[in-house]
Amino acid sequence: MKYLEFTVSNMQINRTDKIPLISGAVNFFGVHFSFDDDFAQIAGTKSVEFYKNKNKVKSDLVDGQCAIPNEFLKDKAPFDMRVTVGNTIATTWATVQITESGVIMPETPDEEAPAGTEYVKTASGDNAAPYLRAGTNGLEYSQDGEHWNNGVSGVPEVPVLPDDAKYVRKNGDWVALTDDELLKGTATALTELDPSADLATTVAKVNELITALQARGVIS
Repeated sequence: MKYLEFTVSNMQINRTDKIPLISGAVNFFGVHFSFDDDFAQIAGTKSVEFYKNKNKVKSDLVDGQCAIPNEFLKDKAPFDMRVTVGNTIATTWATVQITESGVIMPETPDEEAPAGTEYVKTASGDNAAPYLRAGTNGLEYSQDGEHWNNGVSGVPEVPVLPDDAKYVRKNGDWVALTDDELLKGTATALTELDPSADLATTVAKVNELITALQARGVIS
């Protein structure tokens, strides 16, 4: 489960993460709270009250966290919540925004995620893969939760490579830079241009830079 992070200080709720909360996600998002000393020391069970469209749901916190009820994520309309202790003490209400999904999120695949990976649902787009499976060896995507493919366009892969490995963009994907793709040529010493230089000197300096870049294979 992906948890949105909040703090409770001086009876007010403040969000501390930037995780997009996506409409339509099922059994995937939760909230986690860190309390200041004053609130943490109040005796009694701490709970969260969720409120949306005149519907209120109360969930007890376990280790400072609980799931967001699925019915509150059916559309992009925001919901309000507050943390309570017993029946008499509560924080101020906080509004939580929701990002609209471009696809209907299916249920989580029946297959358990392999060790070291987790399921991540994509945010939007008619052709977006409903599932991403993230792990230390990179990202995999699947349209049906059964057939998995390596790599997601626009997202860096995480292959096991030396710490000093470099990456470049190719056809919309990030790929490891190989030795034969390194810049060509040798280093060229260039002197700084005098701010008071005339036009002819400036043009000569620009041409010097172009020649250096051509020699290194940066431009043709």
